[in-house]
Amino acid sequence: MVTMMGQVIRYLSMQELGNRWTHTIMMIPKQPLVETGIYSYIRHPTWVGMTLEFAAVPLIHGAYLTAIVFSIANALLMSQRITAEEKALIKETNYAVVFANTPRFLPALKMRRKKSNSPSIR
Repeated sequence: MVTMMGQVIRYLSMQELGNRWTHTIMMIPKQPLVETGIYSYIRHPTWVGMTLEFAAVPLIHGAYLTAIVFSIANALLMSQRITAEEKALIKETNYAVVFANTPRFLPALKMRRKKSNSPSIR
């Protein structure tokens, strides 16, 4: 189930990016940031999907140690990759402004407050 969730999240990311999806860090001049679809909930859906897959696939066969070791290795590599991606995006686009309120990995539950006509008690 977790593996499938990871694949779906990665697929949604690739679908949203379209022909901009690549393995390398590449900036296409004068292209606006993708902030729709899954990117409106999290900044790095591809990496979330891969993390879920790296953690879950070994568990299918009961390989707990492999899941732990590869998840840690993946986290170390991914942190470097995400830092490089974000530096490139910040340098070339308005990424910092657009994604200021978008979480990196876990979607935030956006709850609306009810407007009340009664005065608040302090």
